[in-house]
Amino acid sequence: MKITLWRTLSAGAFSVSCYFLLISLVHAHEIGGEVVLDKRFFYHSPVYQNQSRHEDPSVSLEAEYYNNWDNNRHSLVSSIFYRYHNSGRKHFDIRELYWESVSDFWEMRIGVQKIFWGVLEFRHLVDVINQTDALEDLDAESKLGQPMANFTLVRDWGTFDLFLMPYFRKRSFANTEDRFRTPLPVDSSESSFESGAEEKHLDLALRYAHLIGDWEVGFSHFYGTNRDPSLILVNRLDSSPVLRPHYSIIHQTALDLQLTTGNALFKFEGYRRVEDNSIFNTMGIGSEYTFVGVRESEIDVGVLAEYYFDDRGNEATTPFENDLALGTRIVFNDYQTTSLIVGTTVDIKDDSRFYTIEGSRRISDQLSAELRARIFSNTNDTEYSYPFRQDDYFEISISYNF
Repeated sequence: MKITLWRTLSAGAFSVSCYFLLISLVHAHEIGGEVVLDKRFFYHSPVYQNQSRHEDPSVSLEAEYYNNWDNNRHSLVSSIFYRYHNSGRKHFDIRELYWESVSDFWEMRIGVQKIFWGVLEFRHLVDVINQTDALEDLDAESKLGQPMANFTLVRDWGTFDLFLMPYFRKRSFANTEDRFRTPLPVDSSESSFESGAEEKHLDLALRYAHLIGDWEVGFSHFYGTNRDPSLILVNRLDSSPVLRPHYSIIHQTALDLQLTTGNALFKFEGYRRVEDNSIFNTMGIGSEYTFVGVRESEIDVGVLAEYYFDDRGNEATTPFENDLALGTRIVFNDYQTTSLIVGTTVDIKDDSRFYTIEGSRRISDQLSAELRARIFSNTNDTEYSYPFRQDDYFEISISYNF
């Protein structure tokens, strides 16, 4: 039944997308995007054999297309991503490609989308729709496009979203020659699924969001394939050990809140999940205060503090099981739109630390530069990030926007 429904939805989505693509070609359209040249420098020699000390430069392209017609009632949105690199980081993805139809009280989208949920800065706990593009960075911010049909109901009492996702996308992992790899290779071709439908399991999500006074409230439920796989040790036919990704079915009920009062933000994210016949809870709380116009300048300085807890403890499949995150965001409000974010995450139990630095500055109307650094400190063998303990790096990138 589920496979038949998936095929029906897929065929319908393809037909509708092609139809509206043909219509959009005769209307005005917008094309843009950016080309990025970047280079990573690693501080330490690699832990594992076959890994290189430094990566070669890489080039990425993200091209965007937008068109609307019928007095903005219909639109076509597209975003494609491609990274060229002489390693396992080389990949292509359709980030977004969907048709949208809107009216006064409802909206409908069919195709490939990126959906973001969450309010916290360092980790988005409730963000569950899209698969992580793990080849891009460690911060889990980059996401793969998710095939779906999305219906939105807009009313005075709030916004209600329904998501039907007929196809699941597996996560990609670093090759044995690349950095940020596990001690044993991960063989995605050996992936296993709790559902007999495997990638074709029909996932479902519901979300209600509303602005109540100074509060932004989001309540959601997700039923489907977990985007974060567990890694199981198995032996190949030649007896060589590998890690096999296993994707279980989860029920996740989540809440995210944000209170805005003056220059301060107070945030909460948390969920209760049923997975593999067990129930666990995860939550994060935080605050952010912005000092506007420091010393009568144009500079704004934000101070951030967040705490994360996962009641699975050492069995958690995330590094944020009992951690405190601190940081600052500096926005210079100058013509070059210069900004800097510095943060650290500290494990309260064993004092292991992770530092992150991100800075950006516009060079011209089309050129900009960005500096990024990731540093591990005092990481012990019980930490989720222990395999990456030697992978401290800084990266510089130049972007051309068109």
